[in-house]
Amino acid sequence: MIKGSDRYVIFLVGLLFAAGLAYLGFPRGVAAFKALDGVRIANAVAQGKPQEPEDLRRLAVSRAQSLVWGSNPAYANELAVAYRLLSREVPPETRKSLWEAAYTASETELRAQPLNAYAWWRLGVMRSALDGATTARSASFQWHSVRLQPHAMNLVPLRLRAISDNWFQFDAGQRRDVRPQFAIAWRQDPKAVIRIAANPRRQAVIRAGLAIDPRLLGAFESALSKSP
Repeated sequence: MIKGSDRYVIFLVGLLFAAGLAYLGFPRGVAAFKALDGVRIANAVAQGKPQEPEDLRRLAVSRAQSLVWGSNPAYANELAVAYRLLSREVPPETRKSLWEAAYTASETELRAQPLNAYAWWRLGVMRSALDGATTARSASFQWHSVRLQPHAMNLVPLRLRAISDNWFQFDAGQRRDVRPQFAIAWRQDPKAVIRIAANPRRQAVIRAGLAIDPRLLGAFESALSKSP
């Protein structure tokens, strides 16, 4: 039988335990509350809907505030995307700080999700922007992205642009690993490949990448000749 004094001790221990759980959950709750303001904007961005610069700023502020209260890879992803999109809307002299912020947010995302191919791709793009050119480092980030998810449906066309830009920075082994991306991209979205090929330098790289399959190369050349 539990005595009165024992009941008091049990109650006190339970109260302290509940307080501890509440304390541990408090930062997470604050982070979720801070994130509410950006939910609509984040959803619209994820759906590919254009956003006004002010909305992108609101999303960035919301996610940055949330990350102060706890590491959340989804918030880090949305923060990196917001900064990257916002960098397109500002004068050239202010872009570098946004690229740096997007790069840092991508690093935060990768610390929590190191197998995230999208984050590796974005990290490579931001690295090239910050360095003013492609480098062996930016190429290695794109290579990591390819190795993790070579067939990611929405990522393949985006990544092909970066692969084409980094082509001469890959070492022999990396180039062997990424070369199939040209055929994969052509089979998934030939129109996107043609758009990328509008740049003469990228066009030459794509042509070289497709050369291992004469049938695909022929289809590419035919489509290219008919493009505006």
